[in-house]
Amino acid sequence: MRLDADRNLAQVRVSLPVSTSPPHWAAGDEDFEFALSSCESIFFADWPKLSCRGVRAVVDAESVPEQGLFKCLEFVFDGGNCVFADPTWHFGLRLGVRGSFDRWVESNLADLADGQVIERAVP
Repeated sequence: MRLDADRNLAQVRVSLPVSTSPPHWAAGDEDFEFALSSCESIFFADWPKLSCRGVRAVVDAESVPEQGLFKCLEFVFDGGNCVFADPTWHFGLRLGVRGSFDRWVESNLADLADGQVIERAVP
């Protein structure tokens, strides 16, 4: 799974990568550095076989969930472990852990006139 910060829309984009090339919007940008990394050891070192149990997201007028575009997004795994993605950080995508989603909603949802929280359980 690939998570990108869409800088133009301040949204997080979720996709299944088919290549390891830089995003199309970075083509020709001399100041852009592209690097691949795995966050597995940071978030899942003690839990090697976690299953995703649910997803929570905030959507607004610019979000397109069917195309993997969300204002922010949290994956909930076994044991309550979470990975949160916030695309509004100055340096790109900010990743967080349990509690980050709730803090983001508390601090930002009121500023989004059309923002709403959606939750989906994974069977």
